[in-house]
This record gives sequence, C-alpha cells and structure tokens, in this order.
Amino acid sequence: MPEQSKNSVTNVSLNAAAVVDPALSALKTAGGAIMVSLEAVDNADLTAALTVEGPGMAFTFENAVANHDERKARYRSWLLAKGFQDLARGLRETLEAAYLWVGYVRLHGQPLPQGGFPALTADLVQTANGKNFPTLLAAVNEGLTEPLHWEDAFKSIQKVRNCLEHRAGMVNQKDAGTDQASLRLSIPRLQLFVQDGDQDTELVPNMVIERGGSLFLRHSIRELEYPVGTRISFSSDDFGEIAMACWMMATVLKSKLPRPPAPANVAQAEGN
Repeated sequence: MPEQSKNSVTNVSLNAAAVVDPALSALKTAGGAIMVSLEAVDNADLTAALTVEGPGMAFTFENAVANHDERKARYRSWLLAKGFQDLARGLRETLEAAYLWVGYVRLHGQPLPQGGFPALTADLVQTANGKNFPTLLAAVNEGLTEPLHWEDAFKSIQKVRNCLEHRAGMVNQKDAGTDQASLRLSIPRLQLFVQDGDQDTELVPNMVIERGGSLFLRHSIRELEYPVGTRISFSSDDFGEIAMACWMMATVLKSKLPRPPAPANVAQAEGN
C-alpha cells in the first residue's frame, strides 16, 4: 500500500512475487485440474449414450461419438486445450503485472498525475490491457535489466492460445503467418545431461548410468508443428512440458525485474 508522508512523497513497496503469481497460479490450478480430470476420463465408462442433465430436463445424444475410444480422445483433447489456454492467460497476466512494475520504477521521483497513485496505477493497467502481446512483450523488455530469453516462445504460446480461443484450434494461414505452412509452438526446455568424456547423454526417467560422470543442465527449444488446415492438439506429456516452460519463463522474468532506488519512492507528489 502507498503511504503519504509529511513532505508529500508517496512510498510504495513492490513485491516481485506478485508479478509472477498469475502465471504460477494458473500452472497450479490448470495442472491440478488436468491431472484429476484426465484420470476421471480414463476411468469413466464412455460406452453409454451421452446425457446432459439440467433442472427439470435432460438431453440424450445417442450417436454423439462413434465409440468409447473416440469419445475419450475428444474429452482428453478438450481438457488439455483448456488447460493450455489457462497457462497462456496466466503468462499474459504476468507480463501485464511486469508492465506495472517497470512503469513504477521508470516513474520514480516524477510528479504523480491528477488523482495520485491510484490514477497512475489505473493508467498503467489500462495501457497494458490495451496492448497486443508482441507490443506488451517489447514494452516489458525495454524496462527489464536485460531482455527476456525465449521471446519467440512467449509469442508462439499466445499465437496458439488465440487459435484455440477464436477458431477452436483449427489452424488457418493467419495463425501460421505469411508464406508459412504451419503454426509452430516453441517450448523452452531444461534438460539434465551426464558427461562422460566427450559424450553428453540426456537423462530420462529410469535410466541407469553404470559409469560415473559430470551432471549439467542445458536449455533447449522443442517445437510442435501444426500445419494449416489441421487442429491443434496436445498429449499429456506435451502439457506437462508446456507447464514447466511457463514456470521457467515466469521465473526468468522475475529475476530480470529492475530494482527501484532506495528508498523505494516511486513518484513525488505534484507541486513539490
């Protein structure tokens, strides 16, 4: 909360955790919901006719889906797409929060507008909300201590989100881009390797390393490709990797937030 002191200086405490909270909250909620929901779908009897019940009435669709396996695949695809949209939304909201942060730091020591700190915040929020994703990302990058890694990954996640929300995941030429045959989703990865002499081997679950070696981490990018005219889909492994990527991107963003000069006086009141 801002505090107004006797010399008309507004003091503001900035909390970096609040900037990344939207992305991390979306990860926890979507990740948990996906795990529970996929298990429910896998264990459900999907051979019966589909019935949707409401107050005092019900609809039964005898031939909604051809068979158990097809219905299961559709339900899993729908759940994973909704989970992805939530992850992408959380990442967008974290960037908007970062825009506020860099705005406060940039305006340190400057006169507040008419209406004081609430008016300043409202203006920054409105500006952030009104920016398209590439413009918002560029504006945040300008205020960070150094530009974000994986800028193309940030943009690709939002492109896939837009396609899911506006075209139910059916990829068109606008999604892919001019002269491109596919929409590409870039997923940052953090891989663990073991080095034995000149050979680097990526560690995977249940791998047994018989000889010793040095462990190290490596960043890489994995791409999923969706040709024009096809529908976006994810596997549960894809979703888990995308969720981890969102966590990595939010964490890196937090580490690059600029620190305000001490004391953290964001803006001096007008007229002083």
